[in-house]
Amino acid sequence: MGNLCFDRIVDKWGGLPVASVTARHIYALRELCADTPQMANKLLAVLRTLLAFGVPRGYIDRNPANDVKPLRRSLSAGSPSLAAQPDQGALTW
Repeated sequence: MGNLCFDRIVDKWGGLPVASVTARHIYALRELCADTPQMANKLLAVLRTLLAFGVPRGYIDRNPANDVKPLRRSLSAGSPSLAAQPDQGALTW
């Protein structure tokens, strides 16, 4: 799954300088995978790792992927939700 995520990043941003990547870019890319939240969240995790690598090396000043929230995963009835409810801040069943 990691290679597929990397391929999507390269397809969309191949010519974009790393220092130009913003949270807006990341949200737009994440939304392309929104129909499969697991893939969208994996893509976000890959971006966080890649951009974190670039910060101490001077490629980018800060990691904009840290500002992007993962998508909620919808699970079958009776299973706990992996995302906190906005008003409760706790796991739901």
